Amino acid sequence: MDTFLLKEFITLSEFGNFQIASEELHISQSALSKHIKKLEEELEVPLFDRTNYGISLNEYGITFQNYALQICRLADESIKTLGKLRTENDNKFCIGFMELHAHYGLIETIALFWKLNPDIEVSMVEAKGEQLRTMLDSNICDFIFSAEFPDNEDKYRKSFYSSDKMIVVLPENHPLANREVLHIEDLKNESFIVHNTMLEVRLLSECYNAAGIDLPGSLHSTKASTILRMIRQNLGISVISKSCVLSYNLTGLVLVDFEPRITFDIYMLSLKRHKPTPSMKRFIKFVEEQQKANSILTLNETS
Repeated sequence: MDTFLLKEFITLSEFGNFQIASEELHISQSALSKHIKKLEEELEVPLFDRTNYGISLNEYGITFQNYALQICRLADESIKTLGKLRTENDNKFCIGFMELHAHYGLIETIALFWKLNPDIEVSMVEAKGEQLRTMLDSNICDFIFSAEFPDNEDKYRKSFYSSDKMIVVLPENHPLANREVLHIEDLKNESFIVHNTMLEVRLLSECYNAAGIDLPGSLHSTKASTILRMIRQNLGISVISKSCVLSYNLTGLVLVDFEPRITFDIYMLSLKRHKPTPSMKRFIKFVEEQQKANSILTLNETS
């Protein structure tokens, strides 16, 4: 259970008004409403009575409020304790990432930093997106990499890391394989293999909804390597992030640009409320310098 959801619940219970509570939390009303609904779904009970005149805690909410206050108090105490440990161990930090981020050279970036800075102890944790955000908020990780920027972005310090775009992958014998660009209308009758990650499914769904076309997808996989095998066997085509497939053997496959263009950025996030240690500052500077160098290299290659 994420403590940031509990703190939003406590704030809303204190003010009894979504607008005032969202202003206090520096997030949108819609985001706050979505977070409260998520908490209620997790607890499997409603926490508020909702009427035309406003909201108020119900029996479940009153009972849960006491626990939420205790949990948040203990979480804050643990953060303070860990903060003291960080000060004592300012040559250490922890990085959280998702499996997919390895396709963007993240492991190589961390390895190069460590080789250049052997005096700094770097630990890494692989987890899912929601877990990473909780680990950052709970001070378990000092940095996380995220392709989606959280709603309450005022909490986070961000550094651009990489960008990506969605492309069409087809078998080389497909009738559309000789096209330079494939539009969404060209793929209406194709069998789809969906890369089943939250970000890519959402981006594709938004794109298809905007075009008034139902998103096909009879096959799903979280593994890009599995999707490529399926495509080679003519089980379908896929619209997938380009960096995810470039790491694999593309024999027998063709990559084609997709329109409308779907792009997304990946950021390195850390908490603003925590002053970065000297070792963390060195890593932030290193990542920013690496991406600047990569941008210059890309520009030279395309000019």
